[in-house]
Amino acid sequence: MKKRLISLVALLLPVMMMANPTSGLSEEFYYYLHNVWYGKYAASNGDVVVPMAKAEADPFLWQGGKNEDGTVSLVNKATGTSAYPVAQEGDQVIKLGEEYAWTLEERTIDGKTGICIIDASGNNGWDINPTSDWKHVLLKPFWGGNTWIFEESGTKVGDDESNN
Repeated sequence: MKKRLISLVALLLPVMMMANPTSGLSEEFYYYLHNVWYGKYAASNGDVVVPMAKAEADPFLWQGGKNEDGTVSLVNKATGTSAYPVAQEGDQVIKLGEEYAWTLEERTIDGKTGICIIDASGNNGWDINPTSDWKHVLLKPFWGGNTWIFEESGTKVGDDESNN
């Protein structure tokens, strides 16, 4: 029985490791943050994060800086600043300019799988709804608009070339 359990764990370990999005995130590259439901990308616009159609430009590039506790900071290439929520309650705009520790978790919501960018409370994530009057990426309770894909851009962190 013991030998069988070890072989089962050895078999499942690679699958379990892939389910942790933070472990698969490389700090060497920037990422595009692509919303699974609406096809928009998170981009900086001054000191706020907005949903936009993809462009090959620095405001669309994000670095995931890993913290020892498994959380990440999300730093925008154009501004060099981290994304943070204005507050933890209600519909809050995601802004740029303060350090913040986000949790990344793979979830399937309403039939679509992606990565949720979760606040410290564990109850809210980055959300967009371009069919409404929302002009920013907001922190909201979980539903389909909370799921994202981290697309590696091929641009290395520390690359001095600007894509603006």
